[in-house]
Amino acid sequence: MIFPCIAAIIGQQFKILASNLKNNIFYALLKCGIPRHVVNDFKNNFDRLEPNETIMSVIKRNQFRKANLIYLKKNIAHHQILLNYCDDLNRIIGFFLFVKIIAAFCNIIFIMFTLITSGAQTEIMSLCFYVFFASTELFVYTYGGQILIEKSEFLWDLYDSPWYLCEVKFQKLMLMVQMKVQRVVYMRAGGYFAMCAPMFITFMKSLMSYIALLRELVVSDKSNS
Repeated sequence: MIFPCIAAIIGQQFKILASNLKNNIFYALLKCGIPRHVVNDFKNNFDRLEPNETIMSVIKRNQFRKANLIYLKKNIAHHQILLNYCDDLNRIIGFFLFVKIIAAFCNIIFIMFTLITSGAQTEIMSLCFYVFFASTELFVYTYGGQILIEKSEFLWDLYDSPWYLCEVKFQKLMLMVQMKVQRVVYMRAGGYFAMCAPMFITFMKSLMSYIALLRELVVSDKSNS
């Protein structure tokens, strides 16, 4: 359970980062002394109404530009730290995750094959529970990777801020940030396959294919004998 827990924590950090980038300009306005209710009104209505003269005059000040850039640089540094964490997680846990996935995959195949060939009712019930819990374990691993994928890509959140009202230098930096956050973070088990929801479906389809093949072999063996 270490990997899903770490993935959930890093995913929430990506969510916090997305919120900070979205509110970057509003934090800078508060830093410049604009009352909170004025900033909240501007935040809720900037896409429907023209910004008032007070807000626009503050945006043109050097104090606001410096504060805005400082917050943006902190958010960029935060994003880079999270990417480094994900790279470290891939490097440290990737191999062990690969071994665990293969073990769970083979375990499910073995149990399902035993379930097919078993005739005892009590044994069938116990094997069904084993299959359920082994499949749940496989789902938890892939869902942990899906959390990172969903939380690390927050490009559209950046459009919910009036970054286009700032000076050209800030706009260029924001465009670079938008290009960088398009990178989706994948957790790869041993570097072979990505942990995500579609991969869980692929796992289950492969399992059903192997089970069907084993069943056909058992049936054909019984018919020949």
